[in-house]
Amino acid sequence: MSKLIEYFKGDDLAASVWQGKYQYKEEETPDDMHKRLAKSFASVEKEYVKAEASLFYEGEGKKKSLLSPYGQTRPDLTEDKLFNYFKNFKYIIPQGSVMAQLGIDSIGSLSNCFVVGQPVDSYGGIFQKDQELAQLMKRRGGVGIDISTLRPAGTATSNAAKSSTGAMSFMNRFSNTTREVAQNGRRGALMISTDINHPDVLDFIKAKRDLTQITGANISIKLNDDFMNAVVNDEDYILKFPCDLNVNIAYPDPKQLEYGVLLKLNSDVKEKEGYIKKIKAKEYWDEIIKSAHSVAEPELMFWNAMVDYSPDGIY
Repeated sequence: MSKLIEYFKGDDLAASVWQGKYQYKEEETPDDMHKRLAKSFASVEKEYVKAEASLFYEGEGKKKSLLSPYGQTRPDLTEDKLFNYFKNFKYIIPQGSVMAQLGIDSIGSLSNCFVVGQPVDSYGGIFQKDQELAQLMKRRGGVGIDISTLRPAGTATSNAAKSSTGAMSFMNRFSNTTREVAQNGRRGALMISTDINHPDVLDFIKAKRDLTQITGANISIKLNDDFMNAVVNDEDYILKFPCDLNVNIAYPDPKQLEYGVLLKLNSDVKEKEGYIKKIKAKEYWDEIIKSAHSVAEPELMFWNAMVDYSPDGIY
């Protein structure tokens, strides 16, 4: 431990964090960890040395190098060079899972975080996502899941229960899974999100005011520009399920709707099937602020901006 304290120049917290999260077996300081990382990266680098730049693959009748033009000309990255990039965290600081998992003799993810798909609106779909959470977390992965696809409370089901307990009732299931899965002495990490359009979103906003609930997860709300404009202008807003329901063609005159009442849309046209609820946007925003002041959650995702500025081009 004295070597470790000396390495971190007396910073007990830094030493404790490294020892608790990233140290592997007999490693005494991050220098040992960085040697482990350098060795692992160098073993892959050897597969792509310049001498192998002549390797080709057949594709569309043409031959193409397996290496990029840069890869064909750059100097080889030796284990020593890689170590010097890592040493003292000076040039390269890998993400936590790489430092904790690379080059060790156990199964684990080299990625920190994952987003699993939205659950299908059924118990089977919910159980499937619960299983995925557990499998990712046991491999050191943090997970994000959006539950906007789960139907609102009180809506009809085809099973013996006759009606749903609502999307929010399954938050503790996912939260408890996170708390149950140990990752070398630390629990996993989970983010649960829902759309501001979901008719149960007020319960979601208030969920963590009860400090005994959802203790294994953070929560976030996906906000959109229409809702925020309704807040600014103190206007009514229509919650809807499915959350992407085209309400412009699916519901009667909003002025005729009662506030806070979940209305089923009866229609033979599939695109018009669903539920709606009229609310005062500013009242819901005030509840978000109240929760922020009391428990610092839910977190806010300004979804239109995230999509508009997404660099991956998926949207």
